Amino acid sequence: SSYREGMVFENARDNAGTGLPAGSYDVADVSKTEVTLVDRSDGTIHTINPRGFSTNDDRFQAGLYISKEISIHEGEKIRWTNNDHKEGLFRSTEATITKLDGDVMTVNHKVDGVDVEKSIDLTQDKMGEYFDLAYAINADQAQGATATNVIALMTAEIRALASRANAYVMMTREKVNLWIYTDDRDRLEKTLEASQPEKTS
Repeated sequence: SSYREGMVFENARDNAGTGLPAGSYDVADVSKTEVTLVDRSDGTIHTINPRGFSTNDDRFQAGLYISKEISIHEGEKIRWTNNDHKEGLFRSTEATITKLDGDVMTVNHKVDGVDVEKSIDLTQDKMGEYFDLAYAINADQAQGATATNVIALMTAEIRALASRANAYVMMTREKVNLWIYTDDRDRLEKTLEASQPEKTS
């Protein structure tokens, strides 16, 4: 299961099959057969079957997020980790912090190639919780991107991430230098050798 205590579970729409209303929930407890969620708006407790409610299934429009504290400063780049279609902010896109005034963060981001400034109330607005520093990206986000120097992290422990497809993306982003860090070089090599290549038609 991908669920861990302390994570935030975001359910974008009411789901009749599970009886779980749309909203944000704290993951309070996790077992093999049950995940206990606490509604962040009113404290109501819900339980779901982690196998029957996959965050990878588009039917549910749900997502899991790691809750953490970060320090932000003017001039830093951030990346949205969720979508707010109404405000024109989308997951994995970047913005630059141009001003910090109390709980209000002003960012500059591109809309159809045009620079746009937007103010985000970090305590009231939805996207005030759904962003991270943009110093690092995962393999999916890196597709199509290039950089002069690339530092790649590949862990041999998580076999789903140590795939040939992810390795190919990481190893073809650099223009000059590439460094790969891993927790176990020999194990990573064996995992990559055993990984099935992507099927093509």
